[in-house]
Amino acid sequence: MVNARSWILASAAVWLPMSVGCNLVSLPYVLFAPDPTQKVSAEFAHLKGKRVIILVWAEQATLYEYPNVQIETASHIRYYLREQFQDLDVVSPKEVDRYMKAHPDWATEHPSRIARHFKANCAMMVELMEFTTREPGSPNLFRGRARGRIVVYDLAGQEDQPKGIALKPAEATYPPDQPIGVLRADDRTIRAETYKEFGRSVARKFYDHEVKL
Repeated sequence: MVNARSWILASAAVWLPMSVGCNLVSLPYVLFAPDPTQKVSAEFAHLKGKRVIILVWAEQATLYEYPNVQIETASHIRYYLREQFQDLDVVSPKEVDRYMKAHPDWATEHPSRIARHFKANCAMMVELMEFTTREPGSPNLFRGRARGRIVVYDLAGQEDQPKGIALKPAEATYPPDQPIGVLRADDRTIRAETYKEFGRSVARKFYDHEVKL
């Protein structure tokens, strides 16, 4: 009985470390495995080689609180588009801003007409439905939100006023998880980060990309 018990204990002493060792070998993969992703196809995949004008519309109340929201939004969209498309020509947002100021009723014009004024063959209309840096109902909390409708007008055809192609609305939130107190952030930082997130959100609609599940 003594010899049999000793054999069992000795076997266990050898087998258990080997078993645990196998699990430890696989542990780094479990800890550092990349997050699962899903491929998202471009909603409009015809920007390559084009000259694009970005037109940003916002309500008067939004413009009153954020006077530079149009040029900042367009500039960030332009930046992230040019990261993906080396041969893409985007009309300078400063030139577009000057045009808007010189033509207060520009939003009543068909986007294709403004595009042709700048010798562009594609117009992107971004209608900002929401832009804010504060948490609703909580003036002491920062949280940037931007939401907008995007319509693309492709002037490659012979139509004088081509029909717009509506994409899914773009949205951005910063910080993404929860609001942040006014003692830990400032309006300028939240505004800048919200522009970045919204710019990325719009730009991604024009090329294939991966999103985390």
